[in-house]
Amino acid sequence: MRESIQKRFGFIVRTERSRLEITQEELGFRSGLHRTYITDVEGGKRNPSLYSISRISSALEISLRDLFNKIEGNLPRDGNAGKRGRRKMPARSNGRPRK
Repeated sequence: MRESIQKRFGFIVRTERSRLEITQEELGFRSGLHRTYITDVEGGKRNPSLYSISRISSALEISLRDLFNKIEGNLPRDGNAGKRGRRKMPARSNGRPRK
């Protein structure tokens, strides 16, 4: 079973917070988010908005790019991660393909 993106994000947030040696309360203060929200994010129980992710990133003193690269580094390498297949549209009844 794959780990959810929320859990991977939470793990990275916890790791980066530990690197700075700050508490969840301090991260909440720095980011302007409530401590219990930070707890839920780290536990993979929240699906934070881009706005919240940006605030957390700034508070952790890490760029959004680096944060997402760290998360992506935890993604499973099954060859299909992040790929979206395009569905082929069925041919019209007149035999011509749809545009």
